[in-house]
Amino acid sequence: MIIIKIIMVDLKLEFGGGMELLFGNIRSHNISLPDHVPNTQPPRPANISFLLQWMKENLLKDPRVELFLDQDGQSVQVPLSIKQSPLSF
Repeated sequence: MIIIKIIMVDLKLEFGGGMELLFGNIRSHNISLPDHVPNTQPPRPANISFLLQWMKENLLKDPRVELFLDQDGQSVQVPLSIKQSPLSF
């Protein structure tokens, strides 16, 4: 049995150029994601694909997913700014 300690990664997502309209007209979102994709065996590190699917399932408000993701569901239609939030102690 493999035991993985889940570490949460804090990210700040910033939308512009009209993309914020797809996300409830909110330009900036602070989120926390696990550093590994949940329920994968063996555990798989989180990547951009995981982030995009998480955004689609948790943040996207507009039903027109194709305005955000390409047909493959792996790439965005418009530029996206992702910044890792500074750690606070």
